[in-house]
This record gives sequence, C-alpha cells and structure tokens, in this order.
Amino acid sequence: MKALLVLLTLLTSTLFAQTKKIKSFKVEEAVTFAAVDRAGDFYVVLKTGEIQKFDKDGTKLASYKGKPNLTSFDPTNAIRLLTYYMDDHEYAWLSPSLSNPNPDFEKLDPSWAVEPSLICIAGDYNLWILDKADWNLKKINPRLSTTIVEFSITKDIPNPQITMMKEYLNFIFLINAEKEILAYNAIGKMVRKIEVQHLRNLNFLGEELYYQQGNVLHFFDLYTAEKRTLALTSPYDKVLLTDERMFAVTGGNTVDIFEFKP
Repeated sequence: MKALLVLLTLLTSTLFAQTKKIKSFKVEEAVTFAAVDRAGDFYVVLKTGEIQKFDKDGTKLASYKGKPNLTSFDPTNAIRLLTYYMDDHEYAWLSPSLSNPNPDFEKLDPSWAVEPSLICIAGDYNLWILDKADWNLKKINPRLSTTIVEFSITKDIPNPQITMMKEYLNFIFLINAEKEILAYNAIGKMVRKIEVQHLRNLNFLGEELYYQQGNVLHFFDLYTAEKRTLALTSPYDKVLLTDERMFAVTGGNTVDIFEFKP
C-alpha cells in the first residue's frame, strides 16, 4: 500500500511537467494580483492599478486603468466585477468588457462598517464586509441597505489579522495572518480551520480549495476533507487554475499558460 501511495504521488507530481505550454507573454508592469472568473478568463492587476483581462489562450480582451490604491478585485461571477479601494471606503462594479472608464463609485455606509478593511462578493448582488474596528463580518444588501448576517470572528480567533476574504459555495473563507484558513457557513458558524503558514492567497476549483506553497499546489476537498498535491516545474509567483488552463505568473510580469485537466 505504501508503495502504491508513493507511485500515485510521483504520477501526480509529474503531471504538470508533461502539460503543453500554450503561450507565454509579458505585461507592462509587475503583477500584484491575479484571478480567474467562472467563464475561464484570466485577470491581472498591475502595480499601477490597471486591470487587464485575457481569454484562456492569452489573447488580451480588455483593460481598465483604475486608481493605484486598489485594495481588492473580485471577478468571481464574471458579469459584475467588484473593485474596492480601502483608503476611500469606495467600491465599484465593472462590466465584463471593462468598458466603463468612469464607473459609479459607491461609498460604504459607515453604519455597515467603521473601518471596512476587506469586502467581497456575496452571491450576485450582496457584499461581505469585514470591519476592522470590531472584527465584525457582515453580509449586506446594498440595494436595500439591510444587513442579512452579522457575527464577530474574535470568538474563534482572539487577535485576528485578516489579509484576504472570499465567498465560495455559500461559505466565506478568511486568511488569518498567513497562518491559517478559516471557513464560516452562511449563518456565521466556523466550520473549518486549515493550518497553513505564509499563505497570501487561495482559490477554488470545483469542490476543492487550493493554495500554493513554494513549488507545490495543495488541494483540500471542501466536502470530504481529502488532500492532494500537485508539483510545479518552476517557482511561480502566482498560479491560477480553471478546468482547462493553468495560468502561472513568474518574474513579476511574465504569464505562462498551460493546458490543464483537473
């Protein structure tokens, strides 16, 4: 049995090495953030605040020259792309074509959060807002100015330092101080804690959460808690997956695109 497990691990580790590279290209500035949407398109956020969108084969589709102090960008639903600027407590929805050069920025109501450090998409139109003042997490309906869910995360982590937040499959995921991932259900109950150090980003593929550590991608099944890994052939800065592609950022501003099968 042990020999079989070793063999399966080796097969998994060599899978990516045998994958065909489709394209390699450079963008103009250093990439500070990268993301994919449900349609399989790929986005990079540049140091200048510009957002660029590419299709699965690396063809540039659109760009948006936003402000340089972009805090977070969430293209999850592919139809309404969320941008957030913490310094101004402002957010805006971009179109899929990134064609609105002067989007309508909306201020976060102070009644929702005194120090809104992070926001992310909650479903199609609602928002999750994390208030650093009291570490309350709220699900807001901005159209009706109502609070759907509210709870404090300090009951689970006494001194939180949250660096990232995402919703997926009706769960809200937080990265705490680069040492653990916390998962809450829709009513605010913590259902999972994954201890992992030096983590800056996480993403999802099907029913799995995945994150990168060095030259290895770690996968965690959200329903069965099964784990697996995938070795990378190079020390990429950022790696994003879809059901067809692997997008890998290296050297600050170079993007390699590979065929990929989950």
